Amino acid sequence: MGTRLIWNDASRTLTLTLAPGSRMLPPLRRNISVNVLGAQKNVTFDGNLADVHF
Repeated sequence: MGTRLIWNDASRTLTLTLAPGSRMLPPLRRNISVNVLGAQKNVTFDGNLADVHF
């Protein structure tokens, strides 16, 4: 998919970024549903840095 997910346990934050070599070009947007320990959040990822806080 070309998306890198990075979890920070201290701040309970999931960061979405483009993976190196990704072919995703703006303004392509993707709706992503994130589930962490029963908590669900939705985020629209457009290739820019996106943080999801839990």
